[in-house]
Amino acid sequence: AVCCGPPVIFAYKPTCCYGCVDLSDSYGQQVKYAPANLYGLRTCCCCLGPPCYDKCSYTLLAGVKDADSFVSALAAQHARYKAR
Repeated sequence: AVCCGPPVIFAYKPTCCYGCVDLSDSYGQQVKYAPANLYGLRTCCCCLGPPCYDKCSYTLLAGVKDADSFVSALAAQHARYKAR
């Protein structure tokens, strides 16, 4: 077990201008991994902005077209495996 929460696999969409402009059409999306979710804290005042674990994450896949559907399919496969 990790002391700062469970590990996280998530879809990341690159942005600029403090998250106002989505750059995923130009750069694609990424599937990232963070070793802990850091108790769900956010970067700005612990409740706003992107999750803190975004800063300590590693890229698993880059240039993905629809990272959200990939991550949800991965979660479904993990749940089926865990149920066995």
